[in-house]
Amino acid sequence: MTTFVESIQTHSSFQSWSAHCREVGLDPLIYIVGTRGKSTIVRLLDAMAKAEGLRTAIRTNAGVEIEGKRQLGDVHPLRDSLEELDAGELDLVMVEMGWGDMRSLPLNGRKPAAVVVATICPNKDFCLLEDTRRAIAGLKALLLLTPAETRIAVDLDDAAFPFLTDLSLENLIVTTAGSENPILEQHLAMGGTAAWSRNESLVIGTQSETYLSIRMHDVPITLNGAALFQIRNVLMAAATAQAIGLSTDAISAGAAAVLPDNAHLPTSMNAIQINDVRIWIDRPSPPLFLSAVLRAIRALKPGRVFFVLDYRDVANQDETVEVGRMIGRQAAQCIVINEHASLASVVALKAGIAQNEVTPPIVHTESLARAVLRALGSARSDDLVVVLTNRPQTVYRTLARQDIESV
Repeated sequence: MTTFVESIQTHSSFQSWSAHCREVGLDPLIYIVGTRGKSTIVRLLDAMAKAEGLRTAIRTNAGVEIEGKRQLGDVHPLRDSLEELDAGELDLVMVEMGWGDMRSLPLNGRKPAAVVVATICPNKDFCLLEDTRRAIAGLKALLLLTPAETRIAVDLDDAAFPFLTDLSLENLIVTTAGSENPILEQHLAMGGTAAWSRNESLVIGTQSETYLSIRMHDVPITLNGAALFQIRNVLMAAATAQAIGLSTDAISAGAAAVLPDNAHLPTSMNAIQINDVRIWIDRPSPPLFLSAVLRAIRALKPGRVFFVLDYRDVANQDETVEVGRMIGRQAAQCIVINEHASLASVVALKAGIAQNEVTPPIVHTESLARAVLRALGSARSDDLVVVLTNRPQTVYRTLARQDIESV
């Protein structure tokens, strides 16, 4: 049986939490680490903190923002934000970091008050990859260096979680997309705080008390509960926000403020609607992460699904073949792009699509813009167009000539 070391102290307000941090030598600083979901969690936490009226700075893979204003560069503006935090000119700083950023970012001597561990492994197979094993080792090293008072938020649904149980983590916050997880039950029985989903709502609480319940319908990035991976991100952000003393009103308002669009989440699933056709835009993921997108599509239950596949510069031919096979199961039509950078991927995708017993038609186009327009021209009101690309701005420029309605 997993054993947790608990030292729970609840705070009635952010000011109480911040003062406690200073008393025990911590910075009002949150690190967000992991493989996927980091930027989404940062955006959610930032929106919740702003709804509380706090002065914030964030660092994501898109750069640094101080009080909502994008800064030039990365290291220098992050250093500026930390100096403003020390001077009391900012209330909270949130830093998204990769595994090598601890050495390259100006964080020496900093003691974060919270660490949020976003998704490391979508499944057990991913945990066996050499890069993932190094990532888990890096995470364990980071957590071992954190002070005992640092709050650590972990996702019980992450396949990497069992690798962390030997650390005897203190001040643990756990989340799970279910409500019958035995580790969740054990954690709550020991007086812990957690976040989970129940009856189409996101819940934060203890065994005896519910602090907050938010309907998934009121959290746009969950796509009405269809996107399980986004539900997990919201749970992580909301549980962390509660732990640092943000009010329930601010947490609810922040969760509702982050929209599934390119302005809020430029590297995550965006959802828009045009001429009654729903469009999802996401990155061209490898199979282990693509499966989460495909599950979200199935949960939506569209009439037909049209895929625009902009996989370029193929690094792993076998993975791209598997992508084609997985997509071919659900596609009514696949539209591929015959640009030079895409030709190797087109061959691999077609090989994978052909492995299905029922093979969807494959349409070739000369550009991403033409592919998007082709999909829109074929789709009806109950259909879904899924665009997998690292060039979302091209998609948005193409759609700008149409009537766009955010969902």
